[in-house]
Amino acid sequence: MLEYNENTVNFEYSGISYKSNGKVRYEYRLLPSVPEWLQTHNDSLTFNNLKPEKYTFEVRAIDAIGNVSKMPAQVNFEVKSITQKSYGLECSLYLQHF
Repeated sequence: MLEYNENTVNFEYSGISYKSNGKVRYEYRLLPSVPEWLQTHNDSLTFNNLKPEKYTFEVRAIDAIGNVSKMPAQVNFEVKSITQKSYGLECSLYLQHF
């Protein structure tokens, strides 16, 4: 879980295909913000100014002849709102007082 002011995330990924001579393309999406699959040749992506919400980043590789990864790589994360409390931190601070 990211704090409200930690709203920029960067993903780096790599696809391996012996048929593609290093020319792997990728498709990605960031649910729910970007529901459609978008293509890129880049092996990293940065998302800035994310709103407080739960997200799922998915990426899949495409080789030179168009074969797409069967299962996308997936990362789930959440950007907290400014009003959400961080009970773990409060609990730690509370325990330090005893």
